[in-house]
Amino acid sequence: MIDATRLGFEPFLGWPILWAIVAIAALAWIAYAILRGRAWLTRGLALTLVAAALSNPSLVKEEREPLPSVAAVILDRSESMEFGARETAATAAYAALTAELETDPSLEVRVMESDPGADGTHLYGALEGLMADVPRDRIAGAI
Repeated sequence: MIDATRLGFEPFLGWPILWAIVAIAALAWIAYAILRGRAWLTRGLALTLVAAALSNPSLVKEEREPLPSVAAVILDRSESMEFGARETAATAAYAALTAELETDPSLEVRVMESDPGADGTHLYGALEGLMADVPRDRIAGAI
């Protein structure tokens, strides 16, 4: 869990209206200072305090649960894997890898096997389908 504290602003009147009020007050204050009015510094500070109060500052405390990263594991079942002991080695590596990755609580593991009946190996298409709903900043990798 991540605890965060920040200063938030949610103006009572909305940002465009607040900026218009601040601009008008600033122009009036500049004219007052140019005309050598008394206590121009005090009036400027007062206008600043009023603008700050109208912006409705608040201290925001948040507790966030970080989302896990997502890793994709795809097992190739194409015809080329039938040569020699490739399929046995790949299946053993697949089982060991997924078991190891499942122990990490900060990682969501998505597994998939390619279609053995497809014409050729289309692992990138399978990967795109598997990770289509995952935002880019949550992707941990693909194996």
